[in-house]
Amino acid sequence: INDGKPLANPNGSRYIDQPCASQAQADWIGAAAKRGWKRGGMTGYAESPLGYPANMQPALAVAATPDWNVPQAAEAWERFEGRAVKPDYGKAPQWAIIPR
Repeated sequence: INDGKPLANPNGSRYIDQPCASQAQADWIGAAAKRGWKRGGMTGYAESPLGYPANMQPALAVAATPDWNVPQAAEAWERFEGRAVKPDYGKAPQWAIIPR
């Protein structure tokens, strides 16, 4: 969603058809939002320690802790950790939680 309107890609392709974290997905978002987008970037104010990805990090870190035995959580953490844009937790370290 961009300014309250759903994003639409000018070439007519669908977002769901783009491989996750791929250059094709980054190009789709960039074209739809009419601004640059990094491969592997996340939506939801990814650069902010108060954005959605930062708020999701504690839950994903707990899920990826081996004691919890959550299927595919370790792979999800690896993908999340490799994202293109990460916040600076210097002023909001409460979200800088990692798996044990």
